[in-house]
Amino acid sequence: MRKETKEIIYMVLDFLESFARTSKEDSNLIYVNKLILEDVKNELFNLLHQTKESKPYDTVDRKTELIGTLPIVLIDKNKFPTNESIVKLAEKSLGLKISNWKKKSRYEIIGILIANIAEKDISELDMFVKAWKEFTEQKEIKKEHVHEDFVDLWLRFFEHYRKGGE
Repeated sequence: MRKETKEIIYMVLDFLESFARTSKEDSNLIYVNKLILEDVKNELFNLLHQTKESKPYDTVDRKTELIGTLPIVLIDKNKFPTNESIVKLAEKSLGLKISNWKKKSRYEIIGILIANIAEKDISELDMFVKAWKEFTEQKEIKKEHVHEDFVDLWLRFFEHYRKGGE
């Protein structure tokens, strides 16, 4: 978690603590339930002080999130106009071979790709997951890339990401 995010959480907790000290249940102003505030504080402190090893999201949920979101992108024919473009992403970004893909339907290819991702260890997917998330969260693609093929744009981004953003 970013330092700025933690600081804001601590400030909000301080404000709530101040309100709680002066708050009365029958007051017309702000009332803060002290029991709920304590529960919320404990939960937030636990989140703030988790280590990488203690975060369950770092292991299973990233892969689950990828498995849940990737098919939605892959079925978009504007981004992946051909089966070949899906296979290109699988082979060049994930190192996954889809045999006899020319004889398979689009949905079979997507299913095989997702099944292969599910069988991979998260450590093998880590770079892809981080890069994919960063790539898909970009609000706007640069104007010079508007007419460029989505897969080629992704592959160029991924290659740049792999090299450490040089």
